[in-house]
Amino acid sequence: MEAVEVHLITDSGKTEFHGEPTDTCLAIGPGEADKIDEITGHLQLL
Repeated sequence: MEAVEVHLITDSGKTEFHGEPTDTCLAIGPGEADKIDEITGHLQLL
């Protein structure tokens, strides 16, 4: 499998978690849709 770029976003937590850093989202891509779908295709949209 070819590598796909990812970025983990960590929030400083100042508003909800009393200053405790919290992982809040994950960005996947840019990349070809079929490569990203191999990783995320089974996930439901919220």
